[in-house]
Amino acid sequence: MTPSWLDAARQVNVPTVAAALGRKVARGRLSPCPACGAEKVGHDDRRGPVGVTLDGKGWRCHRCQASGDALDLVGRALTGKRTRELAGDHAALAAIRDWYSARGWCAPAPSTSPHARPLRRVPPPPPPPSEPEPSYPEPGEVVSLWEACSRVDPTGTDLPPVALSVAFLLSRRHLWAPAVADLDLARVLPNPEAHPFPHWLPTRWWPTWALAVPTWTPDGRMGGFRFRRVDGGRKRKELPHLGRSGGLVLACPVALDLLRGTPDRAVWDGTVLLVEGVPDFMTWATVPGVPRPAVFGIFQGAWTAEHAARIPDGTRVAVGTHNDPQGNHYADALAATLAPRCPCFRVRP
Repeated sequence: MTPSWLDAARQVNVPTVAAALGRKVARGRLSPCPACGAEKVGHDDRRGPVGVTLDGKGWRCHRCQASGDALDLVGRALTGKRTRELAGDHAALAAIRDWYSARGWCAPAPSTSPHARPLRRVPPPPPPPSEPEPSYPEPGEVVSLWEACSRVDPTGTDLPPVALSVAFLLSRRHLWAPAVADLDLARVLPNPEAHPFPHWLPTRWWPTWALAVPTWTPDGRMGGFRFRRVDGGRKRKELPHLGRSGGLVLACPVALDLLRGTPDRAVWDGTVLLVEGVPDFMTWATVPGVPRPAVFGIFQGAWTAEHAARIPDGTRVAVGTHNDPQGNHYADALAATLAPRCPCFRVRP
């Protein structure tokens, strides 16, 4: 039977425990990682590397892929191991219990003294305040901004952001740039002086990250954008919009029909391809030929069980995420949402 102190300790969520350990807690992220010590996701992404689940009960580092619950977070901090790996190590478990009991989050270890008096149980404090989340973009604002964007015209234009965007597309090997315009996969942000940007889109992003690629909800509605750098700079090549960061995927027209429940069998070849990031998405989405696969582009938190539910039973699903630890983690998570309804197989992008 699980010791009662562990049951009590598990009631304290990850953000509360992380703050007590001295970690930075902001917008569902923790820093530094208790396993690898990373303080940010990457050189160009300064967010905390450890993501917290929506229910606050779990965490995962996007650098080293270490994961666990709040108890594992304390175990890593105090002993270098997850608490679940310490079975039989009574000294280490006692140290973890003492850490929790010192904060009133579980009962202290029983004393051998006959005069010991039980400590008064103190309920866990509320989670520490975090930075306020920016509000989600309104659907009308997203569509209005998209309609104000310029079409990507590979035939040539004197508008600098459009020309830079076309040059970026043409520089991508195997990407058929004219099809980006034909399929309306991406557009170019307007000058904010001509079309006021909504509050969630900083004007400083124009024209550096001018290429806007729309993202879609599970029922096929436009929910936001990914913004791609087009000026050749090496830092921060891609930006998500502020506000809603999960539950939105990139989707080609065939994939959109699938989300909307209106697949055209004359156009769709009956397969689904899941790839990672904007360049791979546009490369596969512009491969010529009919019928063609339904191509989805994913990134952290994009693909959800609701998206997976739109895929008909028996559909062959190819997962083409990057061949690295994060890409392999994505592949496993994607396959888990579709198995056992759909046969999934791994392909290399």
